[in-house]
Amino acid sequence: MSPAPAPLLVAHAARQAAARADSLADLGGELARQLHRLVPHDGYMLSGKDPVTGVGCFLVEHQGYSCAHFRRIKAAGLLDQQPYPPRRPADRPTSRPTVAVRDTTATAPPGVVPLLDSMADDGWGSEMRLDLVDRAAHWGTLILLRERRRPPFTPADIDNARQVAAPLAASLRGYVGRARPHPLRTAMPPGVLVIDENDGLASATPTGREWLRTCFPDLILDTDEDLSLTLWNVAAAARRQSEPVLSRIPTSHGFAALQAQLLTGARRGEVAVTIQAAGAGQLLPAVAAWYGLTPRERTVIDQVLDGRSSKQISHTLDLSQHTTNDHLKAIYRKIRVNGRDELVATLSC
Repeated sequence: MSPAPAPLLVAHAARQAAARADSLADLGGELARQLHRLVPHDGYMLSGKDPVTGVGCFLVEHQGYSCAHFRRIKAAGLLDQQPYPPRRPADRPTSRPTVAVRDTTATAPPGVVPLLDSMADDGWGSEMRLDLVDRAAHWGTLILLRERRRPPFTPADIDNARQVAAPLAASLRGYVGRARPHPLRTAMPPGVLVIDENDGLASATPTGREWLRTCFPDLILDTDEDLSLTLWNVAAAARRQSEPVLSRIPTSHGFAALQAQLLTGARRGEVAVTIQAAGAGQLLPAVAAWYGLTPRERTVIDQVLDGRSSKQISHTLDLSQHTTNDHLKAIYRKIRVNGRDELVATLSC
């Protein structure tokens, strides 16, 4: 058997994979395939996070956990349990990404046993969770799974995974940022879904169901139970915060905005979820993160979207005309547009 490739080689291959992937599902498959050379596994789940709010914004998987697994751990009250403290959006990313492993054959605290039993019921013996972080943000999580008949993940596997976490995060960020950012272009009206206190789908507009399928095209969403499962985490976040939570979802046709808000009234715990094309005001903070815009460049874009000329921008921000033009050139390069008119058209609905 040939030796496993060095982490640097895997990191380089992952960046190339991001450049040629046609969809998020392709990206997940390519990243898992490259990482398999370094950390062998039998299944994976790749989830992305809104870099501003920390709310999940996509999920792709191959031979990952079943829907039944998530229902079992929810019934046991373990849905939100993590093997390490969750990172808040405002937390400063570290240069040492978190890697955590669960092993169904290891001794575990009593409260975790139902979760390990559910893993085993799904046929999995070991799980590795890898934070995809760099110094800019927490971009997502990659879960690797090994079948019960295989040895669990080792300390060497953990060290190898940690070494490629930042390059994998850069690959994910590079995939989202390689095309012009724009709101999802559609004639479909906004969709509304109501999640009840037990996380079931209480009601929905017809377009609500279609919006979910548009946002998560690689998941099998045949039933209302399947649809509601995609909203469990965002509904839980809305209940915890008691204020609206927002996720900007990158799709192959542009960005959608998913907003969840706790309802008031007799039925406690119900959450209303609205999904629609992301407006420029909703989109810009996430674009600034995904595309690496500086705070000053984002301020300049705000001025452009308000219709101000370069001269007016310079006066408002107390900049020289030369500096303003330099900022605009950097913005055009990062967002891949050729000028002011194209920038406005790209970021507007």
